[in-house]
Amino acid sequence: MLTKKICLFAVAIFIVLLCASCVSATTYSINNSTDPDTISKMISGDLPIKNGKFIKNGDIIKFKEGNYQNLKLTIKKRIKLTTNKKEINKVKFIGKGNGIFINIKAKKVKIYGLNIKNYDIAIKAKTNNSYFNKITFYKNGIKISGNKNKIYKNNFTLSDIDTQGKNNTIYSNKIKKSNIKTGGHGTIIYKNTLTNSYTTTKGNKNLIISNKLYKAYITTQGKLNKIYKNKITKGNIETGGYGTNLNKNTLINSYIITNGNKNLIISNKLYKADMTIQGKLNKVYKNKIYKNDITSIGIYGSHNTIYKNIISQAQNGIDINGNKNVLTKNKLLNCVNGIVYQERSTIFKNNIFKGNKKNIWYNPVVYPE
Repeated sequence: MLTKKICLFAVAIFIVLLCASCVSATTYSINNSTDPDTISKMISGDLPIKNGKFIKNGDIIKFKEGNYQNLKLTIKKRIKLTTNKKEINKVKFIGKGNGIFINIKAKKVKIYGLNIKNYDIAIKAKTNNSYFNKITFYKNGIKISGNKNKIYKNNFTLSDIDTQGKNNTIYSNKIKKSNIKTGGHGTIIYKNTLTNSYTTTKGNKNLIISNKLYKAYITTQGKLNKIYKNKITKGNIETGGYGTNLNKNTLINSYIITNGNKNLIISNKLYKADMTIQGKLNKVYKNKIYKNDITSIGIYGSHNTIYKNIISQAQNGIDINGNKNVLTKNKLLNCVNGIVYQERSTIFKNNIFKGNKKNIWYNPVVYPE
């Protein structure tokens, strides 16, 4: 009999939960004639939003076109803040140069199509699985702590992006005089356009792919990060850590610096650009470097392998400083010095030289007595 009662109670609980989940979301409209303090209290759930109803999970808040002055919001429910498609970026939230516009304390929040100016921080969030789309940020920024959040197709000017957590995605944003800073693992930074900016990542297994940078740079610290198919003009890539993979990047008037062990530098194209490799057991493979009035590839460390690279029109094609480095099947063309090396333990195999003033130059370090 007791078992039957327990079963009936469980069924009743299931029905209650099912009914609760079936409650439909409600869409509410807000315009700028409403007092800012009232708007804040309705969004936070301290006041009814309409007809005695308080905001709940799943609700959609649509702001009408217009300027909203010094509004500050706290989000505690899984809601969406947006506007009508025809009014994207015509809904303008203008701060007084300080404070936080939106403080998010819930999961799965969606913010879409707003224009935010002149706050210290436009959006601060401790959240998971939230997304931020088609927002214009000016003189503020976004700061997120949490996992699996998406920041995409936004415009950032003088506004930084700061994420801390796992598996966050930052893609297809236009970023000017602003910076990306990430901490955590599995972050994806994809198809962004950066001008006079930088991106700094700390953590492991992060992916920086297919971004366009002008007067901007990429810096990584950690293990097994991948920097792939980026195009950089008048900028640089700097990495520190273990097992970083730099693959198929294009650099113009720029440079690459790696500091660490077992990194892979593969199939990159450099024009009026150079690379410096520091550490052990790194592989520098199939890179093409053209027209460089300094050293195209500088190696500082031991047991590195440099092979099948094509280097043309450099002061020094390859400059080796360290023990037991291996150079094989590289093409050194029309350089002043093809290969310069300082240690006799350097290994040469089947390199090709053409049009250089000097193919191989042994130039040991001489220490003062």
